[in-house]
This record gives sequence, structure tokens and C-alpha cells, in this order.
Amino acid sequence: MQEASRAPSPAEIDARMADRYGTNRPAWPRQMLAATLIIGFLAVAAWVGFQISDTPYQGMIQRWEPVGTSEQFVEVDAEVRGSFADPLVCAVRVTEAGSADVGYAVVPFESAPSERTFQIETLTTAASVGLLGCAESLEELRVPPPEYPPGIAAPSTTPRFVSP
Repeated sequence: MQEASRAPSPAEIDARMADRYGTNRPAWPRQMLAATLIIGFLAVAAWVGFQISDTPYQGMIQRWEPVGTSEQFVEVDAEVRGSFADPLVCAVRVTEAGSADVGYAVVPFESAPSERTFQIETLTTAASVGLLGCAESLEELRVPPPEYPPGIAAPSTTPRFVSP
């Protein structure tokens, strides 16, 4: 008489699988590698963030409006916050509704904190005014230059000061 085949027990299946595929490796080396990579990434991100935000001053546009009805000038109130005793320069860009540059100026500040009101000449009606950045000197100012459409005579980049 032939003996009926029986199903293998879980222990027999585990033994066969281990013989065929090898034993399970412990998970902790992979977990340690992942944790080390995550901690390293966070440390680099924190260092970069600190380097970017490590300036003792920050420039801001408080308000702006067109001057008169000709709209060839905009009047801008700008402020530099922080504590910095030396002179600073800030780049201000004026754009039209299509985001094309219509005015640009590099504005000097005595120190931080300080405020200035000035006018910037524009090619056409302004839609927005933005302060691109500030630096201790014109050579250190790392902002994009004005980008006027080809064939257009650029307006003056020297601001007219309304108040000191």
C-alpha cells in the first residue's frame, strides 16, 4: 500500500527556503545606513540654510506707486533691516504686467537699519517693484542685471532721491 503524501510543516518549508535562498540577513545594517544618510542630508541642508541666512541685513520694499500721470517714474519706499554700520547697496527691479523689465536701479543706503524714498525711471507703466538683493558693495551684489527688450533704450539706473 502506498503512503499518502503529507504537506510539509512550516519548519520544513523554512529549512528548504533557507537551503535554497540563504538565511535572512539582519535588518539593522540597512537601517543604520539609512539613518546615517538621512542625518547627513539634514546636516548639509541645515548648513546651507545657515550660510544663506547669515547676512546681518535684509532689504524690503515698503510701498511703491506711479509718479503723476505720465507713469515714467515710480516712487519707492525701501527699508534695510538689521544691524550693520557700513554702507550698503540694494538692487531694485521694476517690471510690467508681462514680467519684462521696465526700470532698474542700484540704491545706496548709509547703514542698516535705514529707510529711503526714491524714484526710478521706467519705460512704461509698472506692474510690480521688487528688491532683488543687498550687499556691502556693488562688486559683491549678486543679482541679475536688467533685461530690457532688444532695441529699447534703457532708462537711467540712477535713482532720484526724495528723502534721505
